[in-house]
Amino acid sequence: MQSGYTYIYDERLNDRKYDRELMKFEAEISSRGLQGRIGKFAMFRHAKDIVSDIMRDTPHTLVVVGDEMTLLSVIGNLGTAQVMIGFIPLLGEGLLSRSYGIPKGLASIHTLAGRFIEELDIGTVEKRLFVTEICAIGPGISLFVDDRFTIETALEGKIIIRNIGTNADASDGFLDLFIEGGAEKKGFAWLKKTKTETSHVRFKKATLHRSLQGSCIVDGVPVNGEKLEIALQPKALKIISGRRGRMTLAE
Repeated sequence: MQSGYTYIYDERLNDRKYDRELMKFEAEISSRGLQGRIGKFAMFRHAKDIVSDIMRDTPHTLVVVGDEMTLLSVIGNLGTAQVMIGFIPLLGEGLLSRSYGIPKGLASIHTLAGRFIEELDIGTVEKRLFVTEICAIGPGISLFVDDRFTIETALEGKIIIRNIGTNADASDGFLDLFIEGGAEKKGFAWLKKTKTETSHVRFKKATLHRSLQGSCIVDGVPVNGEKLEIALQPKALKIISGRRGRMTLAE
């Protein structure tokens, strides 16, 4: 019988110093009946092809073993695939593991076995998915928001589009836009903010324009393009979580 679990290991776990911990991990998931196919993931190197190959077997649960950058890179390359995500942070915890009650190391196997899930909103930038945030730094950055108005940053301004993190909730059906260092909102009366102020807008879709001098980082990864279409997919990602007070039991 084909297991419903597929594990994708960060390539850094090939280092011999992780051999003992991996042996304990694989013994534990086997004893709990959670064993499945194992694949290797190389971040930033043909990531899309690696994820596509692993998803051909359409696993019910894709478990990422590594750290937050591994997890975000895998999710970013899922495309239209519908899969439940588990996370084993053997290489270190981060925002997502702390936010969703997933302990570092082998203790996270208990969370995986519990199979309680949360449904997260997920953002899209062109064809790439993102979970945490987009950071765009000027000059020459503007954002056309919800087909209603345009926001332009000041010379040294910064735009942060956040799905999860400080002052953002990945289950509210909105993306949160924070403009730092001053901005001008065209189409409505809006006075320019001072450099020390931050403006906050909630939205569902936007088009980001930037000059060649500007930079754009999506979930920690640089993304090229002078025009980027950004949108939200409500409750499009299922993740196995340890926050049982807000969970629903997975079938």
